[in-house]
Amino acid sequence: VGGGLEIVGLYHATASGNLEMTSVKAIAEKIASNFASASVWTLDASKLPERKFAMVGMSHTKDEWKAIGADAVSLSSEAMEHSARLISEMKYLDLVDFDDHLADGSLSWLNETIFKGDPLAALPLIGAD
Repeated sequence: VGGGLEIVGLYHATASGNLEMTSVKAIAEKIASNFASASVWTLDASKLPERKFAMVGMSHTKDEWKAIGADAVSLSSEAMEHSARLISEMKYLDLVDFDDHLADGSLSWLNETIFKGDPLAALPLIGAD
């Protein structure tokens, strides 16, 4: 990607709520060919009304995709609250994805400033143990 950045995974969601990664598997495989520990994250929309962590992860290990256990992800209640607020404010409509960037090269799919000025940006990151 440049500037020391790497594409290490992708996220996706389907209108049907399907959690399978079939529709993005070819892209995921390409990412995994360049980054051995790639991951794919799927939105589980059924968890949104419950205000629960709504992403289901798969990691690329030894040439296959394996589920990432729910206990492997830590999200503070404060981060969850801000995430729910941003969803209700429809902030996701401001998100520039790679398709948007391909249609208009001046748009940055890195979304460097998407949370600028938002309290979510000030939350501490929790590193892996």
